[in-house]
Amino acid sequence: MSMFFVEKKARFQNKHVVHQSDCELLPVQDNCIPLKIAKNSEQALEEASKYYPRVRLCSVCFSDGEEE
Repeated sequence: MSMFFVEKKARFQNKHVVHQSDCELLPVQDNCIPLKIAKNSEQALEEASKYYPRVRLCSVCFSDGEEE
């Protein structure tokens, strides 16, 4: 399981980006919301969507570029 975070500020295509805890693009802690520990990216997106209706995965953290 990994720890995930969602950015507070919408960026790409007006979506909030979900990062893994070890991402080099993860904003400073004040600019993101920690999500519950998730087993996979799908669970992380589901949790992030409780905060924001438009979310996507970071293309650096996740190689497949999944979006929701």
